[in-house]
Amino acid sequence: MSIGTYFSHSYRVQDQALNKAFWSHFKSDFSFFVDPPSDVTIHTHLEAMMRRCSAFVAVFNRRRDIPGVHCSPFMLYEFGLAVQARRPKLLLIDQTIDATPFERLDRDETFYFSPNDPDARLDELREKIDRLKEVARAYPNALDRQRGRIGVVVPRANSACAYAQKNVLARIAEVADRHGFHIGTLPIPHQHNAYLALALDQYEAVILDVRGTDLPDWVFPYAHGRLVPTIKLARLEPGEVLGKIVMPPIVEGLRMDEAEPGVESVMYWRDADDLILQLERAFLKMDEGQTVFKKDDEALLYFESIGRRPANIFISNAGNENPLAGQLSKALRLRNIRQFHYKDADAIPTGSNWPSKIRSEVETCDVFVAIIGKGYENSLWSREELRIARTRDAQIVTLPYAVVGDRPEVPGGIRPGGNAGNAAAGQSERSFEPYPGEDTADPYGGGTRAQQDGPAHHHAGRLARSHYRHDPPPARFFLAEIARTIVGRRHCGQPHGRGRGTAALPRRRRATVRGCGAGRHRSRQPEHVG
Repeated sequence: MSIGTYFSHSYRVQDQALNKAFWSHFKSDFSFFVDPPSDVTIHTHLEAMMRRCSAFVAVFNRRRDIPGVHCSPFMLYEFGLAVQARRPKLLLIDQTIDATPFERLDRDETFYFSPNDPDARLDELREKIDRLKEVARAYPNALDRQRGRIGVVVPRANSACAYAQKNVLARIAEVADRHGFHIGTLPIPHQHNAYLALALDQYEAVILDVRGTDLPDWVFPYAHGRLVPTIKLARLEPGEVLGKIVMPPIVEGLRMDEAEPGVESVMYWRDADDLILQLERAFLKMDEGQTVFKKDDEALLYFESIGRRPANIFISNAGNENPLAGQLSKALRLRNIRQFHYKDADAIPTGSNWPSKIRSEVETCDVFVAIIGKGYENSLWSREELRIARTRDAQIVTLPYAVVGDRPEVPGGIRPGGNAGNAAAGQSERSFEPYPGEDTADPYGGGTRAQQDGPAHHHAGRLARSHYRHDPPPARFFLAEIARTIVGRRHCGQPHGRGRGTAALPRRRRATVRGCGAGRHRSRQPEHVG
């Protein structure tokens, strides 16, 4: 079994060639799991990832724009988590970086490389990788561990704690349930420290005050010392502003940037509405599945995805198409595109309010992919998902696909071209074809053209309120091409949100998204294919 390893790395595009080169030396025995680039960083999510790993590997590149240590402060934070978790580690460090942060590590835990010749001294690197492998195998692999509850740490006298009020706890439970988490309260103090430790270990993460105003000031250091993932709260009084409040030293020690007015990993809040809004973002991030790559092609897809802003994809299908949808879901995940498919592991945790979860995902997606085949029309939830998506036509991109037969069949006698034509000869799995968007002249599709293209096209056209225009349908798409199509949408749309130098999220076009996956003008591959 491969060793589950937390991989800390640069998000800068120019550093990905080096990441790929170093990965090649680990791929035979290690699975790397990563926190992909995102607009939202929740430190609780990172702490939970670190608890699940058996080893820690980092590639530290030089940062000329960072004074002092000349490397990423965020990666130093992740390194600190690995030290705190006592995980076996190997740090690959640019030899032009100041070695001060790493000077207390054992020789076997560091490898200094030349940025101009990273392959020099490969024998030394392989020897240290072998040592890491030997030590890490003694640690349990917790990557597939069942998701636990979220604990809310409260004093036994709840009246002294602002977030422990009954109405606030109810709202916390409600927003957590939307993302598949159950909430439990954890009163302190316990009768014995060991009992408190055992209670903390039962939770996926805990919500607690770190300022010492709503809880005794010893609680957070106790939980943090055990690397219990924590959502760190600090309540601001009326008139207080960030930058002028004093946090306990152990909380200040988490600061990455001295110029920031507050500690980055702390959630500052003033009232219940403010708290719930921020917890919603935290639960959303924690609900994301981990990106793990075990094979060389998976790693290359991930590294090549960096520099592109991930879209949020919802995959809608009836049960017959689960195999196709599952493959698409995996392909999107490897390309650093957040996706939701109800059959994904942990997509809808056991016992959660799954109707609420599905509605929430459709209501927040950027791209809605409908895989329309036999059974879609009779599936209550598939039709409900499509209905919700259509109410958001002005906000999202909808890509309906018709499942056609057990083998690729060319609708209307059109021969597939390009990569699709090469793949058609040997393809034995079910496939599907992109559908154009709305046509106001015939909003329900059907008619002569749909009949000519086959029953599956007519069926899908009615459901998606789409049909072909007067020219032939586009060439057949296979599963991998669908993934590349969505990835290729980096060239479409307007800026959305704030990223780390990344491209914009896609936006809905009224009819077909031409040149990016469907429609009559798609005569060539997208400019970027992931």
